[in-house]
Amino acid sequence: MRGIYVACIGLIGALVVSCGQPNPQRPSRRMGLPQVDSTAVNLIKFNQHMRQEADRALQAKAQSNPDETYALYQWGTWVHIIDPGDEDAGKPQRNEECEIHMRIYSLDGHFYCDDEQSVTLAKYEIPVAVDWNILEWNHGAKVRMLVPWYSAYGIQGTDAIPPYENIMIDLYIK
Repeated sequence: MRGIYVACIGLIGALVVSCGQPNPQRPSRRMGLPQVDSTAVNLIKFNQHMRQEADRALQAKAQSNPDETYALYQWGTWVHIIDPGDEDAGKPQRNEECEIHMRIYSLDGHFYCDDEQSVTLAKYEIPVAVDWNILEWNHGAKVRMLVPWYSAYGIQGTDAIPPYENIMIDLYIK
């Protein structure tokens, strides 16, 4: 009983002490308008412009070769299926470990890297466009993907791939 009494007194004391603190200040305003971070606004506009440019470039690349038929998938990715793979083997699933082989190029054909690895799907170990679209294809599938920078390696890039780089990925799902 004494423990409950002590706990109640402690709670009341904490409320009294916390209520005595001053209220936080409101943001300052000039001429009645809130301050705007012009750098952040300009960066957002720049990234939106770059995204639109990437979408136009990928669409032009997808339509430039009549021998390859591309379809627009999620994440702004254009996909040409070279080999649909083995239907009996089924499609990879989320959180499944999957063996993949990726060859990455710029849109003009400059080779960046050849990467063979085991990845857990939907864990963002690979570019998001590959990570999510790979769930659409069977094991054994071979596809060519035209991937915008915002679904690939983004504004950071990697050691081998520059920032804001639209890429072409030849993907083989083992």
